[in-house]
Amino acid sequence: ALRASNYTFLRSRHTGQRDDRIFAQARWSDDGNVLFVFHNLWSVNAAQSFFLEPWLVQAIHLQDHLRYRLVDAISGQQKGDCRTGGALAWDFSVSLPAHTRAQWLRLERCD
Repeated sequence: ALRASNYTFLRSRHTGQRDDRIFAQARWSDDGNVLFVFHNLWSVNAAQSFFLEPWLVQAIHLQDHLRYRLVDAISGQQKGDCRTGGALAWDFSVSLPAHTRAQWLRLERCD
């Protein structure tokens, strides 16, 4: 998914704009792999709530009633609890401490 040509920038749930502190992007491959890429651009404590636009929800096949988890693509550790697709689409919260430069989160279904 990281090298796929399908991508979009994420926008703040509160302002509808990009957050200039965080490079926030969703990337997905045609075979269904989805990766959310976040980079802390200024080495500051940065937190933001993003939303996934309806066309993106459809493109990545996120289902309102199914449960999903976000997994750190490097460490393999789950980040946060499993959430429904609808909850994730409405409030995709990210917190990057000043010492965290990047976070790549893989979208997976919870069983």
